[in-house]
Amino acid sequence: MSSFTQTIRKTLSGSLRALSDYPITILSAALFVIVTIIRIQIGWPQLESYAFLLNCLNLSLALGTTFSLMAITFAHSRFNTKKAFLLANVLSLLVVVFTFLMLFLFSGTDAASVESPDQVYNLLSLLAIARVSMAMLVSYLLFIVFSGRPANETASSHSPEETITAVAAEPVKIISDKDASDQEGVVLAEPGVDAAVLSAQLGKVSGAALAEHGVDAGVESAELGNAAESKLNGTTSKKGSGIFDIDFAGAFFMHQKAFFIASIYGLVMLLGTSGVAGAIQALLYQDMSFKVYQYLATIVGFISFTMFVGFFPDFRKGTKDEQQAAAQAQPRFVEVLFEYIMIPLMIALSVVLLLWTARTVISGLKVPFVELAGIAAAYALAGFWLHMMVSEYKSKLAKFFLNFYPFAALLILVPYAMALWKQLNNTGLKLTEYWFILIWLIAAVGAILLLIRRARAYLWLVAIICVLAIFSVLPFVGYNVLPVKAQTSRLEALLTAEDMLKEDAIIAAAEEPDLEVRAAITDAVYYLINANDAKLPIWLDKGLNDGQNFENVFGFAQVWSLDEGVSPGISTGISRYLADIAIKIDEYSLAIPVRPGYDREQYYIAAEGSKGSYRIYWTDFGTTLPELEIWKDEELILEQDMSDYIDGLMAKYPLNDLVPATSGLEEMTMVLETAEIKTLLVFRSVEIIAEPQSSVIYYAVNLETIYMREK
Repeated sequence: MSSFTQTIRKTLSGSLRALSDYPITILSAALFVIVTIIRIQIGWPQLESYAFLLNCLNLSLALGTTFSLMAITFAHSRFNTKKAFLLANVLSLLVVVFTFLMLFLFSGTDAASVESPDQVYNLLSLLAIARVSMAMLVSYLLFIVFSGRPANETASSHSPEETITAVAAEPVKIISDKDASDQEGVVLAEPGVDAAVLSAQLGKVSGAALAEHGVDAGVESAELGNAAESKLNGTTSKKGSGIFDIDFAGAFFMHQKAFFIASIYGLVMLLGTSGVAGAIQALLYQDMSFKVYQYLATIVGFISFTMFVGFFPDFRKGTKDEQQAAAQAQPRFVEVLFEYIMIPLMIALSVVLLLWTARTVISGLKVPFVELAGIAAAYALAGFWLHMMVSEYKSKLAKFFLNFYPFAALLILVPYAMALWKQLNNTGLKLTEYWFILIWLIAAVGAILLLIRRARAYLWLVAIICVLAIFSVLPFVGYNVLPVKAQTSRLEALLTAEDMLKEDAIIAAAEEPDLEVRAAITDAVYYLINANDAKLPIWLDKGLNDGQNFENVFGFAQVWSLDEGVSPGISTGISRYLADIAIKIDEYSLAIPVRPGYDREQYYIAAEGSKGSYRIYWTDFGTTLPELEIWKDEELILEQDMSDYIDGLMAKYPLNDLVPATSGLEEMTMVLETAEIKTLLVFRSVEIIAEPQSSVIYYAVNLETIYMREK
């Protein structure tokens, strides 16, 4: 049998083994697939009524899948009993049920229907999604921890070819139980004797002694032999059994390896099945639904997941699966990639950031805070990941990086702390600053841990990540609470200073405040009314997002604060809405509703006419002019951008502070005609927004209906 065939058979057998080793995991994943297929089958707009229920099911099953991986692996690796295995599966099932009930009963928020704005339906809150996501993150990190073996029981993941032979460092006397003074039963192990040989000698001696007492010599001598071998190898049950002695780096690489192998298999299956489906659609059944491809992708994803789970070795306590060493071993091309490409690149990036740090100390910060936050997160995550992957490398370059990175990270984090302090003084705590603080803490503490206790730093770092992940979604201190409290206090202080807040009511300013104050008030109000799952003060109305309402309440127009060195400006533009007017459509045979781009099931809008099938492509928001394309079967029959229409509106109406106004049919409709069709475009709203900060124009053209007549 070829090695390729063996690999395929091993992969498939691993998928089947996953069903017996992780039954609740596979069951949860299978139910997740079924729910997803139901979502695909229902489709929009009917799905809108069932979206909340299906979202609750999907999210609870996703958590159940991740949690069960962790719980069952914990039961296998720490107990290896039927009772523990059963308890882990039952607990995982209860987690699914409990999560679903909590989501379904307490996590819904009201939202207006896209089809019928007067109809309200439930939507899963972002806070609930965040909490379940953090629970999944913690569960998976613990799954990695529990799947690892003690570092002194595993060979280096860097060099799988190397084997470790434990030898006695000094002569060891082993005396049988027959008579401690009987020197005939003594076995002397000289320095350099292999542990396996020594344990065999112990087995012979103890076997002879125990036989005289009627004890099964085979069993007892084997146990004593194993104990001696464990003693000589320094792997007694007392030492190396703690959770912080786990080889986390090796276990983490094993999980990445499993993910990429399963992804490659899944990608090949997806391309193959999609190719077959495409051939069927092109040659045999042209009316085949696009949903077929979605079904295939869902099923392939499930098969890939079973391959991922089946890749892992046997984690049961008391067993030594040879596959674990192979699974944690880094292939040669990975070693070359890490050592000769990624380490030099990371060192070069560190040098660049160190030079920037020096320049910052001299000349101050000149980079926007949002960019700094992104750079800090990317550098910290990439650096810790690479440090973990090469932790066992022995080359001079690798050793230099392992020692250099923690020092460099600490130095680089200093100006980031300065930038954070400056940002907090300018705008107060917001969501970006909140997450940045957590990332900065992880990076700083992680760098210190790498310096003082590298062997256990990774496990401590994982523990810190788990604690902060849970902290970020807790009541009173979560990401949706602390920033809102900070911005509420900031806004209250600003309004009080201007004598605009009395008895829990906002009073319009008698005199227009300074530009900086107006910008700060606008910034705080905009953040608060757009915050998700936030508890706002009773004196702040959600409707203040509208420019006209804002001006009526505060007595001045919205002013947006900009980056340092740029004068504040005001967003200007045009905002027109179609008045409630009857439209004459008797000459058109098709009425094609156009949903917003984010709500479409596919990129185009499909329509069936008496003379062919039509595909309509329409972009309704962006920094480029909207463009309409209509295809009849495989022929492009109409292509038109909205430049003339937009230019006409801008020539007729001056730019203002986006005060909404109604328009008639002449301005909110457009007729396009070709040799094949005549169309009437009806726009529900048109907004042209000019941003002073970046001189960028946004076009939000809400095309409501396309009326079409075939020729």
